[in-house]
Amino acid sequence: MKYKTLAICDPEKEYVSRFADYIREHGNIPMDIHIFSGLSELTDFMKSQPIEILLLSEELLRDDMSEWPVGIIIILQQDHEMRNTGRYPNVYKYRSARDIVREVMALYGEKKNPAASDERVLKPVCKVIGVYSPVARCYKTTFALALGQILAADKAVIYLNLEEFSGLGQMLHETFEHNISDLLYMMRQGESDLMSRMTAVTQHLSALDYIPPCVSGQELRGVLPEEWHELLREMIARSSYEVIILDVGSGLGHLEDLLTECDLIYMPVLPGGSSNAKMAAFEAFLKMSGAERIAGRIRHLQMNIVNMPDNRDRYLQQIVWSDVGDYARECIRRDGL
Repeated sequence: MKYKTLAICDPEKEYVSRFADYIREHGNIPMDIHIFSGLSELTDFMKSQPIEILLLSEELLRDDMSEWPVGIIIILQQDHEMRNTGRYPNVYKYRSARDIVREVMALYGEKKNPAASDERVLKPVCKVIGVYSPVARCYKTTFALALGQILAADKAVIYLNLEEFSGLGQMLHETFEHNISDLLYMMRQGESDLMSRMTAVTQHLSALDYIPPCVSGQELRGVLPEEWHELLREMIARSSYEVIILDVGSGLGHLEDLLTECDLIYMPVLPGGSSNAKMAAFEAFLKMSGAERIAGRIRHLQMNIVNMPDNRDRYLQQIVWSDVGDYARECIRRDGL
């Protein structure tokens, strides 16, 4: 199976080249990217190959574009004041590349032919890695984000925080317009191209992609096990991610069902009697719930932490070089990730 094509056509060669580089590195769009600086190159290309998404400079608009073999044409406009481009949606070309990709994929999700939703993306096997602990204040989220950032240097990785109150927005000094609740809602409504919508919601921490978390745990507790299963199956089958990291909180409903979805579970713990007691209680819970098989996937991590970043503004970016980052590198080496 061939990937579909996303094409960018704009006379500004440096702009097109940099934008395409960003999409290839961070966009997580399972399409071949082609760039053109003029209409003659573009029309020659279209004679032999159709284009799924075309981003076209507004100065290259033509009357016969409706006849082109293109799934959706999106116009790159040069100023904030959006002008009427007829039947074609538009985006402001000098926004951040991240924002343009998000808006383009949202537009694509709205226009895409539902019949195309049965396609699969060719990629390596996707691993689902859970990070969970019954022990509080054990660097669980710090470990999950360090692991994700280190893996993302070489692989396509996405991080999902499934805690009651993650604090992720506060740590990143970000506010999010959309989050995983919106994605789950779209899935429940039978959205035909959920992965395009997911790309529109996705944010980035260095090379690591993440979906903003729910505002409160009440939203998470209402998610049924089969809905988590469906979302993960969609991501595994239809996205280009090679690793999905689930940062799981104890307040999540149907905890054992979600952990069953994981190929591997990292469980940070602390030394001491209280930590051991909580671990024993969790193991008893697995037996009581009939989920003992999960125990074989768990890797316990004794977190003896000394060296952590001092810069609170860039804490999450710097944790890869802390003691927690060293634990993550050892796990990657030991488990062949």
